[in-house]
Amino acid sequence: MRILTGKAKGRKIKLLKGRNLRPTLGVVRKSIFDIIGKKIEGAYVLDLFAGGGSLGLESLSRNAYRVCFVERSYKILAKIKENVEIFDFVDRAEFLKMDVLKAIKRCASQNRKFDIIFADPPYLSNLASETLAFLSEYGILEEDGWLIIEHHKKENLVSEWNNFVLFKEKKFGDILVTILIKEGI
Repeated sequence: MRILTGKAKGRKIKLLKGRNLRPTLGVVRKSIFDIIGKKIEGAYVLDLFAGGGSLGLESLSRNAYRVCFVERSYKILAKIKENVEIFDFVDRAEFLKMDVLKAIKRCASQNRKFDIIFADPPYLSNLASETLAFLSEYGILEEDGWLIIEHHKKENLVSEWNNFVLFKEKKFGDILVTILIKEGI
């Protein structure tokens, strides 16, 4: 897996071997970033269920202001940190080794707001809906911010949208990428 464009274009992302990771496919990443476009530049990004870190690393390569990677596995997070160091993004990355729902609460208690949030929870685990509900409740996405959720096509998020508006859904086999925008008041 490689970075698609930007400062680290073409560089290989090192992944932890032997782990049950499901990194975001290149075609899915390309589509997501084609849709986001220039909004990534200067954005404060939250990468929930970071896994291999490809979405956050791609964001940094495309000149995001800062990325906060959230992953509960120490070993997986250490590999993301290694990639951040190799790509020379250390000054623009932060790491939370914790459960995603706890991280959302922590960010809210610190009054942190993000311009773009990526969420790629384990498929068919109900975590996509749970994460969306927490994000709605705790309000850590900026007004007019973008929430991109990668989930299994059988997971229905419609009833969970609350203060989000559907911008676009894109299907890639069993993968569904739902892009929501937080409504401005």
